[in-house]
Amino acid sequence: MASEAAAPGAAYRSDKEILGYSRYVVLAAAFLAMAVISPYEYAWSSMSAHIGNIYGWSHTQIGWMFTLFVGFESIGTLPGGILRDRFGPRWVTVIGGLVAGIGIYATSLGPSYGPVLVVWCVGSLFAGFVYNTAVTTANKWFPDKRGVAAGLIAGAFSWGSLPFIFPIRAIPKTAPDSVFFNVIYLMAAIIGVVSIVAALFMKDPPKGWRPAGWTPAPATRRPSEHQFTLGEALGTWQMWLLIVSFVLISSAGLAGVSKIVRYSHSFGFTAAAATAAAGGLAITNGLGRLFMGAISERIGRENAMISSYILCGAFLLLTVGAGSQHNQ
Repeated sequence: MASEAAAPGAAYRSDKEILGYSRYVVLAAAFLAMAVISPYEYAWSSMSAHIGNIYGWSHTQIGWMFTLFVGFESIGTLPGGILRDRFGPRWVTVIGGLVAGIGIYATSLGPSYGPVLVVWCVGSLFAGFVYNTAVTTANKWFPDKRGVAAGLIAGAFSWGSLPFIFPIRAIPKTAPDSVFFNVIYLMAAIIGVVSIVAALFMKDPPKGWRPAGWTPAPATRRPSEHQFTLGEALGTWQMWLLIVSFVLISSAGLAGVSKIVRYSHSFGFTAAAATAAAGGLAITNGLGRLFMGAISERIGRENAMISSYILCGAFLLLTVGAGSQHNQ
């Protein structure tokens, strides 16, 4: 099972007594597992031009790859969550990471579009497994710092692409295709290997476990301690409001993530500016997740969500205005 049975005194054992090491090691492992699947999303704007040029695929075909990644990764978090609840986070992370690596590797198997797309979608689905285990495992060990932990792990999904964005963007147009594919091979290998290593340190705490000396403050207690099943959650209007709001805000953000390089070029910015935009987006997006997670500890989850939605919309509009004024 995912969690150990609640033994007498389990809630009072320290993390080191349970794990043999600090819970911060689990946090670091979850961070790395999340970071290695980041290139699917945040390095895509840098990868896509090479893939399209090498295989002669259209912008529509390239666009569908990213769209299907978003769909399949999102779907993958559900079975990933079901499996991690049943079997724990370790094997789900290992299998998810290995298949996610194969999905990235598939981009080197062209020019036949159909087979590449199928393997890419399977890899995207299993990337959702890793996403789920990384966030949930960290949250289980940090009930006292849930917002910061979730923000840090979510930030890793942005920052993990940085080691690949700049090397890919630095590839000269005259370089042979093998130079780009070498980066893809390395990326796929890193996803698989790091997922296996990270999974070794990922384990759930016993049911009811709390950090020593920590008691939830009355203001932060949940309105209900009932553990909703998936069916029960889907029967509440709050669940559907969360889903709709997440879809809306993600759609706007993901459109920018997937097209940030082409977006920069459309305003006549230099290649260096486009590279800075791709890297800067990954950095600031991750920092925003960490900041909003931390601030939610003080102002509440709902207020943090509302603030982030408003700021996201405002700054997206500002990017259009800045681009129109050719202001980098």
